[in-house]
Amino acid sequence: MGRAVPARLHDRPEGDGTARCGGTLMSAEQGARRAVGTALFGRAPAGALRRESVQRRLRYLRDWELLNVALIPGTVVLMWWSTGSTAAAWHLRWLGLGFVSYLLLQGGVYWHLKLR
Repeated sequence: MGRAVPARLHDRPEGDGTARCGGTLMSAEQGARRAVGTALFGRAPAGALRRESVQRRLRYLRDWELLNVALIPGTVVLMWWSTGSTAAAWHLRWLGLGFVSYLLLQGGVYWHLKLR
């Protein structure tokens, strides 16, 4: 004969028609509504929601880092063009900007590969 499996502690009835579910007290009606809502709308388990939020964050990082590869040099060119200055050492500024753009590009590729 099989043994009866005891109910988990947080799903046991409290005696007054309520049940403890995940640390909160729920009436039988609330528990039934939650079960029907889960069956009808197919809520994803918590792990899937966490994975989805991590993927959203990785896409955000990838997109903005790759956008900044073009946005920052574009801003520098706009500033250079609007001021019309022939400031000294623009070639050194381009060198530094090239390094920053390279690092941003490397980060964007990293987040893209991490997303796969």
